[in-house]
Amino acid sequence: LIYDVELQFLSRPASEDIVIVAIDEQSLSLMGRWPWRREVHAQLLDQLSSESPRVIALDIIFAEPDHANPGGDLRLAKAIETSGRVVLPVMMEPARQRGVPAETLPLPIFSEHAAALGHVHVELDFDGMVREIYLYGGLERSHWPHLSLAVLNVAGIPVEGGLAFDKEPEGTPLKWRQRQPYLIPFAGPPGHFQRISYSQVLNGEFAPGTFRDKLVMVGVTAAGLGDALPTPLSGFNHSMPGVEINANILDSLMHDRQILQLSPPAIYVISLLLVLFPVLFYPYLAPRMNLIAVSLLILAVLLMTTGLLLFAQRWFPPTAA
Repeated sequence: LIYDVELQFLSRPASEDIVIVAIDEQSLSLMGRWPWRREVHAQLLDQLSSESPRVIALDIIFAEPDHANPGGDLRLAKAIETSGRVVLPVMMEPARQRGVPAETLPLPIFSEHAAALGHVHVELDFDGMVREIYLYGGLERSHWPHLSLAVLNVAGIPVEGGLAFDKEPEGTPLKWRQRQPYLIPFAGPPGHFQRISYSQVLNGEFAPGTFRDKLVMVGVTAAGLGDALPTPLSGFNHSMPGVEINANILDSLMHDRQILQLSPPAIYVISLLLVLFPVLFYPYLAPRMNLIAVSLLILAVLLMTTGLLLFAQRWFPPTAA
């Protein structure tokens, strides 16, 4: 709760380099129910590519062939190849009933023409909130970068903040392995990033240059259709679409706004030092003054935690102290 409240202070204007193409209610009402034919997505890619964006992240899983319309698969594969800037997602399917997790990849006809692949797995906290992801994940080895990292790599934008890690040993193919936890410094509530309807882009209803040199994220925002999840800046009543969660991660990585939790030894030492304060001054103060002093100390701990988060992008969990 303390972290969620303090996270509000890190709100900032959304990056103008990121544009979300939203599969929203307007698009569904104009174009019919989901899923759409793959020629439609190919037309969208052609429309976007004509604007010369830096990257197009198509946050839609194309894991199965369209047996009813195989020509649509070929058309979409051709659009991906022609663009040369399309990043596709890899999804982790969790284990069920003692089963094993699985990686769901795009069809080879799509993945072989994609500029990069990236995983879109998010971690849910015990209360169901999204506060953290892992920058790398995969079966046996954490070999897939997060979709946002893949986008930045294709765009040629360097990512700082110590994101590299040593080569890890081989693991078991029966377990999803993850590396480098990343606390998400959300820029704002749902709807914070530039957004344009899928149907508008398809029909050319946008100003020339809207997508030039932009990082374009295409994904579902319609209620009840996508992977919307609660976040600290949206609450439980207004979930944030998965494509916008990825946009927040992309924005923070691009501008090096990573939040790092202090190491366990540092947390232990700071907590013990804070606890020592009342031990030292209790014998010298009257009971009433002790109560005031402890109240001020609790406030000081909260202010210290907020200051570390705001000015040093470091998180110190204050509850134990």
